Parts: sequence; structure tokens; C-alpha cells
Amino acid sequence: MHQPPPRVGLFVDWLMDPYQTAVLAGARAAAEEWGASLIAFPGGILGSPHRNGAQRNHLFDVAGREQLDAVVVLGGTLGNHLGVEALAELCAQFRGKPVVSIAVEVPGCSLVRVNNGAGMREALEHLIRQHSRRRVAFIRGPRANAEAEARFSAYREALEGAGLPLDEALVAPGAFQRSCGRDAVRHWLDERRIPVGELDAIVGAADLMVLGALDELTERGVRVPEDVALVGFDDIDQARFTTPPLSTVRQPLFEQGREAVRMALLQINGEQSTGSQREPERLELPTRFVGRRSCGCFSREPAEGSFPPISSRLSLNAQLVARRQILRAELARASRGSFTGAGAGWEDRLLNALAEELDGRSGAFVDAYYRVLQAVMVAGGDLSVCHPVIGALRRQLLALVGDDAVTLRRVEHLLHELRVMTSEILERHQAMQRIQAEARARELSQVSARLVAALEFDRLTASIREELPRLGIGSCLVVRYVDAEHVEPVAGYLPGGEEVPRSRYPAKEIVPRAIFDEAAAVQLTLIPLSFDGHPFGYVVFELGQLDGHVYESLGEIIGAALRSAGLTAILARTTGSSHPLAAREAAGTPTT
Repeated sequence: MHQPPPRVGLFVDWLMDPYQTAVLAGARAAAEEWGASLIAFPGGILGSPHRNGAQRNHLFDVAGREQLDAVVVLGGTLGNHLGVEALAELCAQFRGKPVVSIAVEVPGCSLVRVNNGAGMREALEHLIRQHSRRRVAFIRGPRANAEAEARFSAYREALEGAGLPLDEALVAPGAFQRSCGRDAVRHWLDERRIPVGELDAIVGAADLMVLGALDELTERGVRVPEDVALVGFDDIDQARFTTPPLSTVRQPLFEQGREAVRMALLQINGEQSTGSQREPERLELPTRFVGRRSCGCFSREPAEGSFPPISSRLSLNAQLVARRQILRAELARASRGSFTGAGAGWEDRLLNALAEELDGRSGAFVDAYYRVLQAVMVAGGDLSVCHPVIGALRRQLLALVGDDAVTLRRVEHLLHELRVMTSEILERHQAMQRIQAEARARELSQVSARLVAALEFDRLTASIREELPRLGIGSCLVVRYVDAEHVEPVAGYLPGGEEVPRSRYPAKEIVPRAIFDEAAAVQLTLIPLSFDGHPFGYVVFELGQLDGHVYESLGEIIGAALRSAGLTAILARTTGSSHPLAAREAAGTPTT
């Protein structure tokens, strides 16, 4: 009998956050590679009033252990309010199954994390030594977050190592939100009345907070980096494209999601083959400082080592063969996993084409590079790493060329062609992204308007079937809670546009087996529904190429449209639903 693909649950806070959506992207890539199903549960920060966390936590109850073969928990966000004890309690529900925590160590669970301290110390030492910044302020993260505390400890250690005192007046609280950066600047400049001239630099435990500080400083006319230098942590996409570009500590977000799911799937396979539970595993990934304009540097990707020239008596082609393994590793490292869309062996294809070019086949190298870029772009890879890839190749080739002036000019000419091509493709790609983003925004606005305008329930269900496919959502299921044991689809459509059957099914199934083919791997996300703070159900979206905020926004819109269509009162009258809000509306009790 054919074994159905394993199901991995990914527990996150929400999908509006670039940190969490980057981790989700890595998790999706690993699930696709392994032929596994992935279901995301953005159920809010455990017990937190922030972002309605406590109202979203019911999604974690939906994720029954019977239907998941393994769980990956983004501990770096979910435990920010109640701490590791709450995370341990959540993970204990899946005892006996592979559970992997990202960022935070949970007893009995496997762990994927980054070296927070090394990257933060490198950033602080760079500010102090290279830019002579002595009065360095710090925006902390949540005190219940182990990663935030590790970054703060590294800040204190770096000051101590440089012989600088720790001034508590320069330390501000934070919660990994952009608004925290604004609040920190106001706290220092307005409440403590610290002159800008006595604030050399601001370092934050997360990019979002530092970007908020940049917003506030810019509005006040404070120049960055001339007056105040800024450094963040994470290297989210916005860090590269803000003005000025943000210096930051890069942590491999995509890789954390990918490695956590890979670890969970390996454990599933190991347990199935041996019949016994595997011991928890640990993986620590490196962090690196990336200097950009906000600290006073011009864009500087971290150097990946250099090697002494090989004897000039060898031809460059012979040297390429001798150093092939090193060259391949340097290219792969510089790409940061973003060139996977080019297929396995893209490094060798480039190096082979370079060898052909040096043997006289003009255009071979540039043509091969163009094909790699096209494949990466089609796959949705991060093209911003193209210049670091070229930089890594240049460092290695210059070391091989040595003092051969003729070969040096030839290599520099080839690399210049790559830079020009990359800049042109990036410009077109960014313009196309803007056009597509504007089109998606218009489409989402139109879809939202039509959903909210559907004042009758039948019209709303028809609108969901008609409008959501326009956004590229392959299937959608709107589910209400019937009682503690059962749920029921009330709207939606299946792959291919077929209407969802209205029949109850056990809540522990998450999605009904009769609807989704168990033999096929799927990628889904659940978005919680609630009215007046009471959980009502959830929406199941098939994950596609849309940004996470689209699914979150659609969940809010569908929830509002359901209420406008009077669904809660209808259900209370026709099914005897015991849901508190439905019961109040059915009795005619006004709600706000």
C-alpha cells in the first residue's frame, strides 16, 4: 500500500513579518524537495495580547498530533511573551513525534539556531574600531526571548572588550516591532534629552526596530550615518533597499526553515526504519556582519577568504582545474542558497563556461551566466546576491592570475560584462516587481471590495469561489467550529474550482480527507477567524507565490464579510451552535 507523504506542521506567529515569511520560504523549499506536505499554523505569540496573539492561539489546538508526523516551532517568536515554559508546554502535546524548535532551546526537542553572539560582537567591534563610535545605544528585544538576550549580552561584552562603560541610559526596551525603534529614539532624544552629538550609533536586536529608528531620525533631520550610525540584526529584504542601506548582522533565515524541516523529515524516516524515536539533534548556523552605508561603509559583502597565487607558469585554465573545489565552494557560499532555482551544479556550469571562454569560445561565459540568472529569476530567487557572487569569483580569479597583466585585463573585462548584465537585469526585475506589486494590490483591493459588498451569505460564498482564484489561490476552505469535536466547511472551492461539500468532519483532521488527496503532497496555511475576540473558525489557503500578508489580509476580509452577511446568527438558528458570539447574536444581543 502506498505510503502517504509525511505531514509537517510549522507553528509561527503570523505571516505579516518578513522574518517569519523567510523562514516559511525555507520550510516550503525543504518540504517540496522531500515530497512532504507542509501546513503552516500562524497562531500568534503564546498568551500575548499583542497582535491578538491570545485570540489566534486556538490554531495550535487545531493542529492535532494525529494528523501531523512532525512539528517545527518558531520559538524565536512564539515564546516572546510567556517564555520557554509555554513553548515546552506546546511542544509536549507532540511528545513521541519529531519536534524541532527554531532559535530557542526547548527541553526534549531538536534545535536549529544561529550564533547570535558572534555576529553581534563583530558588528559592535566594527563600529567601535573602524568608525570610532564610542557612545553606542542599544534597542533590546523581548526579555523572554533567548536570542534577544544573547544579542544584548554580546553588546555588553563588546563594550567591555573595548574598554567602554555600559551606560544604562543608552539601552531601550523593544519587542521586535518597527514602532519600537521610533519609541527608542523619542525616549533618548525627548525624555532623556540626550543631544544627538552624544549619540554616536544605534544598534538593535532586530532590523525592524532599527528601521523604525531610521524613520524617526530621518523625520527629525538627523543624518545617517554622518550624525548617527545604525546597525541591525537579521538582514531582512528591507535592509538592502532602504535609504541608506542598513548595515546588519545577517542570519540565514531561509536556511533555518529549510534545515529545521529537513531535520524533522530525517527523524521521521529514521523512526520509520528503526521503529524507535531518535535523540534530539542540534544545529548551529553562522551569522556574519554586512557593512552598508548606514554604519559609514559603502556596501561591503563579507570577504570569503583569499588564497595566494599559484605559480604563473600554470595557465589560468590549469589553475581553475586545480582550485575547482575551492571555487565551487566560494560561489555556493556567496549565493546564500538563492541560486537553487538554477538547478544542481550551476557553479560547475559557470566554471566550465569560463574555461571554454579562456580557450577561445567567445561569449560562452557571459551566456552561461545569463542562463543561470534567468533560471534564478523564474524560480523567484534573490537576485541581490548576484554581485556578491561576482565579487567572490573575482577574489578567487585575481589570486590565481597573480601578476599576469594580460590575463588580468581579460578577466576584469569578463567580470565587467557580468556586472553590467546583472545591473540591467536587476533594474528590469525590480521594475517588473513594482508593476506586479501594484497590480496585486489593485487586484486585492477589488477582490476585497467584492467580498465585503456581498451582504447575503450565498452571494459571499459565490464571491469567494469567483474572486480568490484571480489572485492565484488554488484552493480555499472556510471552516467553522461546530463543537469541541467537529468542524464544518461553510464556503470555499477545491483545486479545479469545484465547490466544497458542506458536511461536518472531525476537528482533528485539520482538513477533511475527502477533500484533499492524501496521496499528494500539499502546502497549506491556516488563518484564524474570530468575532469580538471569540474564535469562530479558520480559513485554509493553498500556498502559492503570494506574499504572506495577502493570506492574512484575506483572512481578515473574509471574517468581516462573514459577519456582514450575518453568518453567525444564521448558524446559531439552524445548527444550534454553542459558540458564544453566535449564541448572543441569535438571541438578539447586540455586539460591538
